[in-house]
Amino acid sequence: MKKKNILSKINFKDYNNEVEEILEKKDFSSNVKNLLLSMFYKIEVAYKDYMVTKRDVTEKDGFIESIIHTIREDCEVIELVEPKEDHSDLLAQKNVYFIVEAKNKKIISYANEQSLFHAILRMSKKYFYIDKQYKIFEQSFRNILNSGYELDKKEIITNFDGWSWNNRIDVTKNSIHKLIYQNLRFLFGNTFLYEWKRDRRVENDYIDKIKKISNDIFVQFCNLCLLLNCKDENENKNVKKHLKDLKIELKRLENKNELLQEIYEEKKKLKDKIKTIDKLLSDKELLKEELHSRNQKLPDDLKIIAISSLEDIIEDERKQLLDKLQEYNKLLEPKNYVKKVNELKEKINIVEDLDINKIDDKKVFEHVIKLQKSFLNCVKYSIDKIEAKKDIIELIYKFRYYKFLLIEKEDNVIFIKDITELQEQLTEIEKLIITKACKMKVLPIINEDIEFNYKIISKMINTKIIDMDNIVFLLEKDINELKINIYDKEIIEEVQKIHLEKQDGYNVKFNKKNKLFI
Repeated sequence: MKKKNILSKINFKDYNNEVEEILEKKDFSSNVKNLLLSMFYKIEVAYKDYMVTKRDVTEKDGFIESIIHTIREDCEVIELVEPKEDHSDLLAQKNVYFIVEAKNKKIISYANEQSLFHAILRMSKKYFYIDKQYKIFEQSFRNILNSGYELDKKEIITNFDGWSWNNRIDVTKNSIHKLIYQNLRFLFGNTFLYEWKRDRRVENDYIDKIKKISNDIFVQFCNLCLLLNCKDENENKNVKKHLKDLKIELKRLENKNELLQEIYEEKKKLKDKIKTIDKLLSDKELLKEELHSRNQKLPDDLKIIAISSLEDIIEDERKQLLDKLQEYNKLLEPKNYVKKVNELKEKINIVEDLDINKIDDKKVFEHVIKLQKSFLNCVKYSIDKIEAKKDIIELIYKFRYYKFLLIEKEDNVIFIKDITELQEQLTEIEKLIITKACKMKVLPIINEDIEFNYKIISKMINTKIIDMDNIVFLLEKDINELKINIYDKEIIEEVQKIHLEKQDGYNVKFNKKNKLFI
């Protein structure tokens, strides 16, 4: 298909010309260009339904612009591979659907939109800054967050086709990564994760923000990320090394006499270094000597050219010394000392209680359940705080989306809503949401009995009709059965039947269509 024919189908706005210009400049094959354009077309078509279903997502124009930026800045070579019947191709040999070589700005991908889209998402810059105090968890956190972000966005073209919402387990088999990311997105919002992904500064401690919401969520988050990451032998060794370092640090802190002497000596050294720097910065002749001395030790391509550049370097060194001095001063304060010791003990206990020497799928799934229970507790407590109609509507959509997330359990793939261990909590929370929505006149009170009313409405909410504002229902009453006909506008979507517990107390007319959302 010619490029102009594909472009004519895409309702691009400001980025239309940008895409054309990039593809003109890039040395991509015609097949690659056509596949990229087809990918953009699918994103464009699916994005509205993606936004309606998931809620609180990045605006389409902003997201498409980020994909364009990645292609323009980070993709110089894209090679497409056709699968061979004998599975002898490079990707099949590695058991992957794409390969990303970030340093070479190169992608090797199977020739389909999903694989190429995922490869571009993998190539995109993701920082997810982790404060140094969480170093033992750093790689585990970052791996899960990176993967979760990719799967969250990839869903645009894997689960939405412009007219339906079809959940599919991702071919990468990282459903738990996606689930963890969705837990965070639900509790903290898309903006929180978007800023975290892009933030290269060291001022913001995003993990601390998670701890402040729920320390239990933090602990379970650590546990599951560690288990998933420590399946890799090298990562397992790294965590054990960090654990050893933490124990050494704890022992150092608990020996107060030696610690005080150490801090006193270190502070003295730092102050002396700061005095030396201050003297340097106030004397141009000394700066010239320092410049000469440093340049003698540096290779030609790293030599410091000007005195002003040296001053900037020394000022930065001075700031680092002052920061270190401040750290020691803070540590000497009793409340900060106790906090530091307790934080070290918490990290050590998390890893030791987890026992990363024994990791299997059963153990991982047990911790999936623990994290979900902690997550659901947070959702439950948030319901009481809702006051606006728009917020309860958002919660209805987001909770439905969460329940329809897929996860691998042993050899099966199941919805979150079908996990036996979570049934009680899921039902309790859904009852609270529906009851509150009825009281706020967002959903109709179909029957005066709260329990029976919940049973009826939950059947309609737990459909995969994308826009629930389009849901229309018609009730038919038999002697022992209530038939719920559920429509997407005028089209019958499904029919649900429940035992007829109540003959009266209905606030809607039978055999007449009614809107679900008032």
